[in-house]
Amino acid sequence: MLEAHWRYLRQMHDEGKLLVAGPSWVGDDPFGIGVFDLREQAEVEAMLAEDPAITSGAMQAEIRPMRIVTR
Repeated sequence: MLEAHWRYLRQMHDEGKLLVAGPSWVGDDPFGIGVFDLREQAEVEAMLAEDPAITSGAMQAEIRPMRIVTR
């Protein structure tokens, strides 16, 4: 399942929708962060709904908007 998740992330990156993604650990709370280059939250929701790690129930997603100040 993780390999399918990574392939999916690479696909979104190759399509220019995902800028960066990777794991982050804070104490005993592992989580991943992804930064999408999309204007509409619905676009992100649709992409996450197809992520194998999420559809399998192994991972959950939380969307937080970010205002880009620099690129």
